[in-house]
Amino acid sequence: MDDAQPVATVVAAKPFQPGATRMVGFRRRSWFFRVLLGETAGFVVPGLAWFAVWKAVLPPPGAAAIVALSGAAEGAALGIAQWLTLREWHAGFSRTWILASAAGASVAWACGMTPSTAHDLGSPTWLSIALGVSLAPVLLLSLPGAQWLVLRRYVPKAWKWVIWSTAGWLLALPPTFIGPAILPSDASSLQIAATWAISGMAMAAIIAAFTGYAMSRILQSTVANLDAGTLRAPG
Repeated sequence: MDDAQPVATVVAAKPFQPGATRMVGFRRRSWFFRVLLGETAGFVVPGLAWFAVWKAVLPPPGAAAIVALSGAAEGAALGIAQWLTLREWHAGFSRTWILASAAGASVAWACGMTPSTAHDLGSPTWLSIALGVSLAPVLLLSLPGAQWLVLRRYVPKAWKWVIWSTAGWLLALPPTFIGPAILPSDASSLQIAATWAISGMAMAAIIAAFTGYAMSRILQSTVANLDAGTLRAPG
């Protein structure tokens, strides 16, 4: 009789198993209200920073740097709101999402501040316009692109998030320009604060609804492919 002991076979765990660690399904309603609250609150931070540097009459480069850095707080608030819902979908979803969101938002604010800063420094109008046009793609892609670096670890074809999210920001950003633009030059501090808050809330509502729909589509497709056995690896 062969008395050799059976050999245990060790199978490496698949690095990509979103369905296996899902706690609950992706909840669009939770995403909407969390993102609405997080983005609205986060948008107040660079707003306050802009108001403070404007009142302090800081040199344009320093003022722009402060506002851009404060944009990281907005990105972090948004990232936390989104991460809380993504963590319900995947228990181990990385907190790096929050850091990526903060970095992407800071870059976006830096791009947004560059044209006006150049104008304040005395550059010709055509240069400010050229800077705005050339930096627009970076502004729009910086946040979704940074988040894509994290999301691609969990879902295939994560590049779809960049497209969906960028489209959402295209729809959501106009209120933040329209609101301040209609303020009179002699607007009071209260009027400025109220306009900024309303504009931020409108932007947050649009981005919360749009990206919630987008993320649900992406994750549902991922789970469906996993259940059908057609999902092989992220791409």
